[in-house]
Amino acid sequence: MAIHSIEQAIADALISSAEVGALISGRVYPVTLPPGATLPALVYRRIESVPQYTLQGYGSESVTLALESFAETYAEVKELAFAVRGVMTAVPFMAMVRQEADARGEDIEFPCVRTEYLVQQTGGHSYD
Repeated sequence: MAIHSIEQAIADALISSAEVGALISGRVYPVTLPPGATLPALVYRRIESVPQYTLQGYGSESVTLALESFAETYAEVKELAFAVRGVMTAVPFMAMVRQEADARGEDIEFPCVRTEYLVQQTGGHSYD
């Protein structure tokens, strides 16, 4: 079955990656980290979608996604973020890193790295 959501395709790729999968054991969540979630874990969310049109109609879409890596220690979260980057910048996603930062704030109780990726999604393309 074809996957029509780039977010789901990325979540599946991260889980099935040998390196990332070994670190997160399937713990990939949309939008927010659930309360009491076991760490390490990942959270993904779509930040922006910009459709590209051609004379033939819809051509492609530039999608900006945020992937947040959470872990118990700073060293673990940096290891996870680095492994995620390896999946995101490889085929089929070929994503570009827009920015990466150590997250901070009162609402984040665990070490977190937030990375924004720009992914070019071609029209009609399904990630299966």
